[in-house]
Amino acid sequence: MNRNFKIEILIRIASVMCFLLLIISVPGLAQIPLVSVQSDDFIESWLTCGPFLINPEAGDQLGKKRYETDFLKGAGGETSTGISEGLSFSFEGKNYQWKRYNSPASYIDLKSFYGECPYSVVYAACEVESEKEQEVWLGTGSDDGIKVWLNGTLVWENQSNRFASVDEDLFPVSVKKGKNLLLVKIVQSTGGWGFYARFVDARLRLAELTSISLPEIVVEESNNNSLKIVIGDKSIYSVQGHRFECEVVITDSYGNTILSEKANIGQALECSLKDLKNGLFRVSADFHLGNKILPLQEVTYYHGEKNIRLLGYTAKGDKKHLTIKVLNDNFKEIENAIEELPGGEYVFLRPDIQHVRFQVLIDVPSLGRRWFLADNQGKGYDFSSGSPVQLNLPLEALKSLADNLQNSLKYESELPKWYRDNLKEKIAGTGLAGLENNAASVYLGLERLSTCKYRVAVKSDLNIWAASSMEKISQDEALPVDQLDAVHVALAKHEYEAVQLILRPGKELKNLEIEAAPLTNQAGNVLDASNIAFNHVEYVEIEKPSNANVTVIDGKLVEVGEYAESFGTAGMWPDPLPPVREPFTATAGQNTPVWITVYAPAQQAGGIYRGQITIKSNGKAISEIPLEVEVFDFALPRETHTATAFGININENYHGKLNRDQRLKVWDQYVRFCSSHRVSPYSPHQYSNFSYTLQGNPKEAVLDFAAFDSAMAVYLDQDKLTSFNLGGLPGQIDGHARFTDEYNRLFKSIYSQVQEHLREKGWLDKAYWYWTDEPAKEAYADVKKGAELLKWACPDIRRLLTLHLEHAPVNYFYNYVNLWVPVMHWYDEQKARARQKLGETAWWYVCCIPKGPYPGNFIDHPAINHRIRYWMMDKLGVQGDLYWRITYWDGHNPWEQTMSINDKGTGIWGNGDGILVYPPRREMSSVPVLEGPVTSIRFECIRDGLEDMEYLHLLSQLSASGQKQGNIAKSVLNDAREELVQSMTCYEQSTLLLQAMRFRAASAIAKSTP
Repeated sequence: MNRNFKIEILIRIASVMCFLLLIISVPGLAQIPLVSVQSDDFIESWLTCGPFLINPEAGDQLGKKRYETDFLKGAGGETSTGISEGLSFSFEGKNYQWKRYNSPASYIDLKSFYGECPYSVVYAACEVESEKEQEVWLGTGSDDGIKVWLNGTLVWENQSNRFASVDEDLFPVSVKKGKNLLLVKIVQSTGGWGFYARFVDARLRLAELTSISLPEIVVEESNNNSLKIVIGDKSIYSVQGHRFECEVVITDSYGNTILSEKANIGQALECSLKDLKNGLFRVSADFHLGNKILPLQEVTYYHGEKNIRLLGYTAKGDKKHLTIKVLNDNFKEIENAIEELPGGEYVFLRPDIQHVRFQVLIDVPSLGRRWFLADNQGKGYDFSSGSPVQLNLPLEALKSLADNLQNSLKYESELPKWYRDNLKEKIAGTGLAGLENNAASVYLGLERLSTCKYRVAVKSDLNIWAASSMEKISQDEALPVDQLDAVHVALAKHEYEAVQLILRPGKELKNLEIEAAPLTNQAGNVLDASNIAFNHVEYVEIEKPSNANVTVIDGKLVEVGEYAESFGTAGMWPDPLPPVREPFTATAGQNTPVWITVYAPAQQAGGIYRGQITIKSNGKAISEIPLEVEVFDFALPRETHTATAFGININENYHGKLNRDQRLKVWDQYVRFCSSHRVSPYSPHQYSNFSYTLQGNPKEAVLDFAAFDSAMAVYLDQDKLTSFNLGGLPGQIDGHARFTDEYNRLFKSIYSQVQEHLREKGWLDKAYWYWTDEPAKEAYADVKKGAELLKWACPDIRRLLTLHLEHAPVNYFYNYVNLWVPVMHWYDEQKARARQKLGETAWWYVCCIPKGPYPGNFIDHPAINHRIRYWMMDKLGVQGDLYWRITYWDGHNPWEQTMSINDKGTGIWGNGDGILVYPPRREMSSVPVLEGPVTSIRFECIRDGLEDMEYLHLLSQLSASGQKQGNIAKSVLNDAREELVQSMTCYEQSTLLLQAMRFRAASAIAKSTP
């Protein structure tokens, strides 16, 4: 090889290397994903960079700094077009690099790529190629906020905290011929995070969206004495140009047209206020989409003197803005109906609405935060006269409460004497006249008429008082005003009912013991003392309310934004109820409650039983408290007619290392504990399931039901559990993947036999499939596929589906799902009743959502909420109650930390969510602990609610029986449904009124019992 030839080769190699270096070094050349402006194709290949972090404790809880900070300034900034794969730069001393991410799906799941990164920012970039210069429409959806640049120019931003939805933001962008750089900034708060992006046919997509929701009309007064009207000025309706036109009409209360003009989406129209007369004006608009005209939701505007004032104040008389909800005659909330003024006042803006009610959140001493209803003796308020009005909201709430209790006295013959006498005394003692300027008396009246609390008249150095089981007693709560001569309990046969006995000594008392003597009635019948149990009421610390907007950072609970106030405050709250097994101490000047549960055996004779409770100190009796128990002359059914499905598990951190026999013993205690509370665990057969082998050619299933039958004969036949879960769809059977032909054949071979065995045993109607949980909408097709398999293989076993994203039942799953379980606030009563008529079943569930004012299972919410939810179920026709777990002790000790935190340790679910019971020991154990769980106030109230449902079941049977008492039973049922529950967020908070309705129900049932 000659020298010149070698030089030529070297020159060519050098040229190639220079070209390769050029490819690597020139931004945007080959190293960045390239996509087309093709409509409807999701962009799935990106370069990403991050995550960039800002600590929210540094004052960025709402994400403002994350939106405004240019984290790319070390690489030219957010407006730069110099982006390429592998490009590195630094920000505040930390190195970052652009990396390729090819998403396996249309949703760019940043959580799966980067993991949990609360309060962070990630950028994503790609190139978009267009054959010509043109305007195109970009659809994005993000979790959480988003900013978008095209060729270095900011074209969109939406600073929000939301879940990602396809095309939630829809906006026009101008692309040049050739390649265009698209840069996206995702601003994360907590939880999941990611985004969608695609180019769309705007007209077709908007047509799809308007089938779901339409643009809103926004009306407000501007600074230049005019009325400004804007249609759809946010998100997908913030379109530009003249394509989507609206015709806006303003009419007065007489139907006269004040304005009629056309405007584009997002364009402001102004109407002078100078010549407008006082009164109500209606603003309507028709949305033009091609040849289609869609009427938008009408809004109203009140012009004139705002002379209807709503006044709020504290128990000390200090003026305060109370949290208020304005309700119409159907108890639906009316938005934008009040305007805040200084000095604790609001002005009411909707005098056109008749029969308006006000739901008011009031923080009452010795009661806590409660929602009260001010409804003007049930008629609602009428402000149509235009006269000036000032409503004293706490006083109006007290008047409404007193009126409702007075109405319950219409049925005083159906109420126990002690109750009706005390109720009369409470109402008379409230003294409504002259309270307009007496804040302390108003607040005392609210507390007194909301609760059943009373001092017990006994000779003792102890301050002794009692309270209903529907109260949560604080440690420093003052002694009640009312006084009775005994502690009172009233219950049916085969029912549990509790009362709280509270000790408040002037000096510390140690080595206390409590015991009950047998009780007797006038006929000489005895209620044995073994039917009375004692539990301590213990306290746990609430660091942040369940309703607070809180996340977890470095193991600490941090508030990250504003939130709607409702139930709950920080502090010590009662909840765990460990049994009284040893002498205890009562602290001086502090309440020490004891939870007393009475059970009346099914064969117990009816009547009023009297006895006493003795308090001893150092073995010596220091107080004898009269106890009076009324046993109604009927028994609750052994069967529970409200289905339940609650998750439980054995946590060996608290039970120690268990062998099989020990685990079975502990499990049996858990299941029996649940059954004694009328609660059915998901899988009572968890440790005694059936088994199968596959035999023959082709293979068929051979099943062994011995262990399963032995366990379920106890739990279903004896303990009367209402339901059980057969589990999920196996990922594979005999090596065959789910949904393959052989998998499906083997699945049917197994579970068609299971179905027939359950039918033979009489258990079929209690079985259900709970094979997937809370599916995302993107997973609906797979969920339907699984339900289709279940329907084909074992059609008579119910197919359960939990839903949390839309109103349910959901049409998409009709004929595949037949046991509907939406989260409570998505329960659609009308659709559910329609499916029930077809023979399907509708339950619901609560969990970390919904928060207050919905009645959930949070520790820092009122005790009555946990019980009255079942009366709400009766009103709405809900047939069952599901709860995801009662033993979620994973990762933290519930005795020490009340806030339930997700398994990643990054997000919160609420105080006590998933934790309805406590471990049998306060500390983890390395040795076997063969005991069941410690119950809670909430779990006891749930049992009370399920027992109340049995009252309502008996009333329903009576009302349909044609017996003489049928009309009385029907009247009580109707009153309960109308008076105790108005909606899912408006329901009775007075334990006195709930007690009165329960007593009326008991009276109607007892009179019809032979």
